Amino acid sequence: MLVFYVYDFSPVCADQLCELNDMEMLTFNDEIAVLGISPDGPYSHQQFINQNNLSYPLLTDEEKQVYDQYGMLEETIEGKRNQKRGIVLLDGDRTVRYRWVAEDNWASWNMEPLNEAYEVSQELGTADE
Repeated sequence: MLVFYVYDFSPVCADQLCELNDMEMLTFNDEIAVLGISPDGPYSHQQFINQNNLSYPLLTDEEKQVYDQYGMLEETIEGKRNQKRGIVLLDGDRTVRYRWVAEDNWASWNMEPLNEAYEVSQELGTADE
C-alpha cells in the first residue's frame, strides 16, 4: 500500500499517517506492506517517524516521479505540479487494485479510503487461496 501525502508535519497528513499506523488490521497483517511517500527529505521523515512512533517507512520523492507514475499530481494554471494525497493498493505483480485521491489536500481525513483498501486486500488474499 502506497500512501501519498503532502508534507510530514501538515495537520491533515499527520492525522492520515497516524490513523494508518494505529489500524490493527494493518499492523497484524504481514501480507500488506505500507510505504508513506512525500517530497520531504529523509531528515524530516526521520523526525516525523520518531515524533509519531510510526511503524512503517516514509520514502522521499523530491522529483515527484512516483507521484507522477501513480497519477497523484495535478497541474496548476501556472504550470506547477502539485502533489495530491492518496492511497494506492498494489498486488504482488504491482498491478493497481485500489486507488483513492483526495479531492482537496486540506479536507479533513476520514478512514473510509483505508477501510476500502483493506477490503480489497482481503478479497485479493482469498482469491489466491
